[in-house]
Amino acid sequence: MLLTACNKTSEINKTTKWSMEETEENYEYVSLMIDRNFRRGFNVWGLGLPIYGDPIELYGGDYEKQTNINFDYDIEQTKAPVWRLQQWATRYPFHDKENKMDPFDYRFTDQGNGKYLYENRSKTVSVDTETGEFRLALKASECYKEPRIDYQEWPHLLLAQDFGTAANPTKQMILSNSHSLKVHLDMKMNSFTDCMGDDADPRLHSAICMLYLFVQYQPEGYLGYKDMIWLGLSLFDNREAYPNGMSMKDESKASATGRWIYNIGTSNYLNPDNNIYDINNNLQFDKWCTIDFEVMPFISQALKEAQKGGCMTGATLNELHINGMYIGFELPGTYDIDMSFKNLDITSLIEVNNE
Repeated sequence: MLLTACNKTSEINKTTKWSMEETEENYEYVSLMIDRNFRRGFNVWGLGLPIYGDPIELYGGDYEKQTNINFDYDIEQTKAPVWRLQQWATRYPFHDKENKMDPFDYRFTDQGNGKYLYENRSKTVSVDTETGEFRLALKASECYKEPRIDYQEWPHLLLAQDFGTAANPTKQMILSNSHSLKVHLDMKMNSFTDCMGDDADPRLHSAICMLYLFVQYQPEGYLGYKDMIWLGLSLFDNREAYPNGMSMKDESKASATGRWIYNIGTSNYLNPDNNIYDINNNLQFDKWCTIDFEVMPFISQALKEAQKGGCMTGATLNELHINGMYIGFELPGTYDIDMSFKNLDITSLIEVNNE
């Protein structure tokens, strides 16, 4: 994907003015996320489709399949990872733990006190398993040989998880149960390097950080899901401080999903006092920004636009589930980016049994 820019039974959460004072005592915000502190580590997915097709880009693993490699901090884990570390088109295979293809495909450092670092030539993932703070860095300058051309693959570095199974969703995953759906996180820019200069074409070249929710359509009788919407929040875009919303089918490269993308306009949740950009649209480094945002009202509009575009055919709001999320970078341009995040959570306001 590339950013270019509720009466419960009829329309989910038709009003956005629901407050905790208006709820009964048996309603609570419940987290959809699992292992928020990354203590179970990551399952590493393959490199996906290559940018150039060089042997190192084709190392062990299909686009849609996970590898047999887990990043487990060299600790015996009692439960399998729920987090996926996705590294598509980043050239250097993180899952080459023996460094067969390159002497710096994989390096692990135990930094002490529950802090761990994984890195190679093109990417870095570090986590604090005590606090849940994490850092992602991706160097497109190590992935491209020349500026990207139209329909060419581009580097991704993403952390993703499913909240449950489509066949047996939890109560908080089912949107018809929810009065509110909130995204919360804190973020900061550590460093950013523009390696393109005047060669950049904003239509083809960008550096973005996104958070996506997987809004899936599961008709009655389906064990899985029939279709889905990528519901996105832009966290950073090098081309502008406040990207407008975007609504389109994902079909911009060979590995595109064909699903509908709906990105919410950033002016809904960012402002001049709370943004990686300052009031003059200059990047601010080492400044934490906070997002605490209600996304429920945007799901109805996303569904309408998806159906106009030929996706989500037959779906109603009451058949939608939030099945997962991802956060991270997509670099269709030659840029190097490093950001930190903390307090990441997705919560749903549902009726709970307090007995």
